[in-house]
Amino acid sequence: MTVKKKGIRRIDAAIMQSLPVPVILVNREREIVDFNEVASPLLSAQPLNRDLALSLRHPKLLDAVDLVIAGSPLSSGEFVIPSPFSQTFQFTVVSLKEKKSTEFARALVTLNDITSIRATEQMQADFVANVSHELRSPLSTLIGFIETLRGVGWGDDEARERFLAIMDTEAHRMKRLIDDLLSLSKVEVREHVRPNETVELGALLREVADTFTLRAEKRDMALALELDDDLPSIVGEPDELAEVFTNLIDNALKYGRGGTSVRIVASKVAWVPYRGTGGVAVSVQNEGDGIAPDHIPRLTERFYRVDKGRSRDLGGTGLGLAIVKHIINRHRGRLSVSSTEGRTTTFTVTLPGRVDS
Repeated sequence: MTVKKKGIRRIDAAIMQSLPVPVILVNREREIVDFNEVASPLLSAQPLNRDLALSLRHPKLLDAVDLVIAGSPLSSGEFVIPSPFSQTFQFTVVSLKEKKSTEFARALVTLNDITSIRATEQMQADFVANVSHELRSPLSTLIGFIETLRGVGWGDDEARERFLAIMDTEAHRMKRLIDDLLSLSKVEVREHVRPNETVELGALLREVADTFTLRAEKRDMALALELDDDLPSIVGEPDELAEVFTNLIDNALKYGRGGTSVRIVASKVAWVPYRGTGGVAVSVQNEGDGIAPDHIPRLTERFYRVDKGRSRDLGGTGLGLAIVKHIINRHRGRLSVSSTEGRTTTFTVTLPGRVDS
């Protein structure tokens, strides 16, 4: 919003409009007298010459503006806009009572959107809390059994064997968690660096599927691999892509119903979303309980589990799909999930092909 008023030089208006953050000028009555375009979405339909409170009803911000109008040179703080989606803003209010300022503008309000910063801080805090929680349980179990074996349990052969088996299970659970944490950290660090190797996805999928043959047989399940004959080669990191499909097939077997098949279908696609090129779509489908719609958007969150008890019993760490998401992001691909409760669940990975393939 560029409004030329008496006392505002043309250069001042140009500077306001060039600022990348919302800027609002108010007079001694706390009325809005000017603002830049970036501030427009935060204000009411007709904000000029109206009280700031009619646009931004946040006590901390309004108190800070009143304080500066009353004579304080500076005031700052934070406030949250809850709708249409939650946004956190850091505000600074400075006095405009110097000689160079205009007569009608008494305070300048600048807003800085720090939503992503606060979200990252919360995610880090949640991550530490989740890791602590995941490690505390097996550690407590190990400590308890060690103390028992050192005492009354040492002479009981049956109890000793039972305790040692549980201790072995819990120790391997911690190892899996640490391995997944290291994998996730490694992938996140390199997520912005695109791989440059050429990968023949058909051959890679055959190798990965072969490693699950015995496990599928033990569950009375079958692996059905369906590959297009003319799959294009893609740019990728073979080990990371193998980890993606290992995770997806492993989950399909874990949560699939005994006596059913896991279908792994790879086909050529003419267009990869947001990439403007063709590529390959690989879907991994199982038959089982399915996933309720409200769970699907959160599946790739760290430590998120649809059924916490069952996931832990099956050896899951809650990090597998988070690792999958970051690897696919690094490969500039896309992960989608569809599920029908009580029937099928399908995870589809779409990857761009080589431009020259």
